[in-house]
Amino acid sequence: MTLAEAIKSIEFKYPPQATIPGDYAGIICGKANKSVNKILFAVDFSMAVVLESIRGGFDLLITFHLPYITKSLFDIRGLDARVSRAVENDLAIYSLSSNVEFGRSGFSYFMMEEFGASFEAFSMTSCFEPMYKVVVFVPLDAFEKFRKAILDIGAGYIGNYSHASFSAKGEGTFKPLPGSEPYIGEVGKFERVEEMRFETIVPQHLLDEVLEAINLYHPYEEPAVDVYSLNVNSKTAGFGVIGMLPYPMKLTNLIAECRQKFFGASIRVIESEKNFVQRVLFWADNVEKIIDSVLNSGADVVIAGEIPHSCAVALADNQIAAIEIGIFAAKINLMNYILKILDDAMHASEKNVELKVSESQREYLRHMA
Repeated sequence: MTLAEAIKSIEFKYPPQATIPGDYAGIICGKANKSVNKILFAVDFSMAVVLESIRGGFDLLITFHLPYITKSLFDIRGLDARVSRAVENDLAIYSLSSNVEFGRSGFSYFMMEEFGASFEAFSMTSCFEPMYKVVVFVPLDAFEKFRKAILDIGAGYIGNYSHASFSAKGEGTFKPLPGSEPYIGEVGKFERVEEMRFETIVPQHLLDEVLEAINLYHPYEEPAVDVYSLNVNSKTAGFGVIGMLPYPMKLTNLIAECRQKFFGASIRVIESEKNFVQRVLFWADNVEKIIDSVLNSGADVVIAGEIPHSCAVALADNQIAAIEIGIFAAKINLMNYILKILDDAMHASEKNVELKVSESQREYLRHMA
């Protein structure tokens, strides 16, 4: 598997466009054609994890929380030390960010499921890329193979449904001109052919790949292709998951459950005057990124990865209780969900790639007695 193929399997589930403005998701270093056989996963892009990757012979390091890097990786001090060490040892680095919080495949949604809550809504809805309708006319004998190839790329995703398309039988006409090499018919002869009209929906980040695949899998020299820009937003989901607990709980009981579910969590709490809480906003990242939507969410309590002081004041003023579990604890305890998604993708593509979670990563902030 190449680095480009590995990244494609990740971005199929977590497109880099699905980030909160200001966040970065994508390659930090590495060549697209680099061979990848071993992938290490870590919450943070730290020097310790970089060195572990190098010692372990890993080809790719994927992190879920990108700490400070200079706006340009080059500045007057030179290349970032972590990146420099990776480049020297041919280690590719790929960072996910708030795109792993987006929608029903995100950490925050998995967090909600951990608590047995029922989904209500997303706190901050977001539509991250344009959509297109692609229409192609395909001869009958090539249709099934062609349709499968296009839909397997990722075209035809609508909500929680994949491989969505429409087809209808009709008649196509053409006359091959001199210099052509027709798949059907003869040069200079008018032809009538039974064809299938195939149409499906394609997100912008897959459009070029789908058009390339059409030329690859379509038997005609010159496939008839129509591409329509749709006046709709794609993947309207969002960030921050609002869920209802099965029954009202005392805040102290919910805190105890957080300690149980998120091993190693360093809990901080904002109390409210409510005796019981049930409507919970789950957010595994820094709550500052979605604070306006949180304050208007109607939540009784927020369970978040990180709560800055200014946000804590705003939550308290709005009588919203909060439980901060720490970003590291939130993401390390949910990482297995992501590994399973990617492991399934690797098996589906019949690629033999080793996936492992870092053993050197740790929580850097600790409460001292």
